[in-house]
Amino acid sequence: MQSGLEPERIKLTRTKGWIEVKATIEEAEALLQADYHVYKHETGKEHIACESYHLPAHITPHVDFVTPTVHFDAKLSKRSDPVSDPTRVGLPGSGNGPKTTGTVDDLLGLVGELENCDKQITPACLRALYGLVYDPVATSKQ
Repeated sequence: MQSGLEPERIKLTRTKGWIEVKATIEEAEALLQADYHVYKHETGKEHIACESYHLPAHITPHVDFVTPTVHFDAKLSKRSDPVSDPTRVGLPGSGNGPKTTGTVDDLLGLVGELENCDKQITPACLRALYGLVYDPVATSKQ
């Protein structure tokens, strides 16, 4: 194989949604052009991650997610204080809200509707990304 990994070390999960690769840190670093480190959270829990990684261009369209990489999977504890102001949901500091970078330049046009999908999550972006079809249907009762 081009990766240098034996086929028996590469496994498709039962749900066929993931490919699991059994590799050493050195092999993963070579395959992903990454430098892995062990990070220690203030709670003492350790986490393996890297600051950047690279996938070859011919593989990128087929890969949605690589783990462990640059994300930190720290589990958040439930808040003791509920969100008191529902108008703050999605604003910075209110938890995991939508992406808020960038601007929507063309609110009415369809041409630029998908141009900012890397900066903002919109219904149009979600429909394009997941192939969703939405045809609003009016009910007999209004």
